Amino acid sequence: MTRKTFNEWKHLVEKQIANGLSVPQFCLQHQLNPKYFYTRKAMVAKARDNTDFIHAQIVSKHMVNTRFNI
Repeated sequence: MTRKTFNEWKHLVEKQIANGLSVPQFCLQHQLNPKYFYTRKAMVAKARDNTDFIHAQIVSKHMVNTRFNI
């Protein structure tokens, strides 16, 4: 049994949600431990919550008044 990366767990969680299967059904089909899957699903959700913020930066624009002589 090999360890899964965070992105692999994220993919599995997204697949479970998209399929509409319950966690126990999904885990049975993919030979996963439901208890462990719930833990990883919570970690994926927490990571998603932390990345939904957009870093805003205030930029001030100074306008220069110029006159054109025509």
